[in-house]
Amino acid sequence: MKNKAIKVSSGPKEGQEPPATPVEDLRGLPHSIGKKNGGPPSVYTRIPTRVIWDAKYKNNKHGVKKGATGLSERELSAFTVMCGYANNQGFAWPSLKTIGSVVHMDHTNVSRAMSKAQKLGYLEKVSSNKSNPIWKHTFSTVYRIIYDHRLDTDELIDAMNSEEPAPIEEQSIPLQEVGQSNHGDGGVDEGLVEGEMVARWYASEVGQITGELRVINENAVRAGAKAVKKLGVDIVKDEARYALMVCRDIRKSAPLNLLFLTDA
Repeated sequence: MKNKAIKVSSGPKEGQEPPATPVEDLRGLPHSIGKKNGGPPSVYTRIPTRVIWDAKYKNNKHGVKKGATGLSERELSAFTVMCGYANNQGFAWPSLKTIGSVVHMDHTNVSRAMSKAQKLGYLEKVSSNKSNPIWKHTFSTVYRIIYDHRLDTDELIDAMNSEEPAPIEEQSIPLQEVGQSNHGDGGVDEGLVEGEMVARWYASEVGQITGELRVINENAVRAGAKAVKKLGVDIVKDEARYALMVCRDIRKSAPLNLLFLTDA
């Protein structure tokens, strides 16, 4: 799926203030997604049907469901959280601590649940301790949730990379100091200073709203500077935030940087 220009004309216009909404009215709505907003990592969660069908449900009268061969109810809850972090291709890398904090399980029991899910064929471990170069900047274990066993993992990784860049923590990317000149003149470009500021803000917003990771590099900084020059910082932030919420709601990959605002 190719990234296309996103129209943001229905967002707030220059000189207009977005309507004030009480915080309590935002809870549970799509734009309250993300840790920063006190919400879950995604709008909805896809769980393989066979994981639900196989689960060992039990009640006080009849005990465990007869013939069940899958996860226990507690293990299923941990697996469900893992699914909540999955991207379009089914890859997810929340930490065991993160999963445990949601379902009130300790690290050891979450680890056991993930190991059992692997043995049952619900999960595949694709990277551990940065073993896969695609996730070389991701410290957590990366899993593939097996929605369809007929699909090849390498092909899914290729599909992921065609939609969005490989997950990279922006803090791990060395960035040339803004204003540093390769020609040795030492001059500071104020436009690039603002460009870097808004590019870092955008990378953070992408992570919070869509759960994706964006790199802070020279292209991102220059795109930010161009957007600020055209629209101003406040409008850039309003329009970008609105566009990201649209991307999240229609499950479209977020733009790589702020250049899309200058083309809209």
